[in-house]
Amino acid sequence: MELDEMKLAWQSLDRRLEEHLALNKKVLLQEKRSKASGKLRPLVWGQGMQMIIGSIMALMAAGFWSVAHDIPHSLHSMRRDFGTCVMAALDSPDDGSVCLGLWF
Repeated sequence: MELDEMKLAWQSLDRRLEEHLALNKKVLLQEKRSKASGKLRPLVWGQGMQMIIGSIMALMAAGFWSVAHDIPHSLHSMRRDFGTCVMAALDSPDDGSVCLGLWF
């Protein structure tokens, strides 16, 4: 075997190795994408349900708000206190127990 033949053989092997590595990389990427989409599917369903339920709750709250003119003042203040507690619970690092003092 001459030197030129050996160079051609090595180049051929190198080319085949590069093709094999590219194919393996493509298969690995497809496998990772399918696993990721499978793991994210429940999140997509949850977000969709949250949007639907949130829209329904917003419509119900709007309906309640429009007819709340004859509700006693104490219910209005309790609703305001509840909203304040929700915002405080979201902003505070503890469990939000600071709001219990408003109601008890």
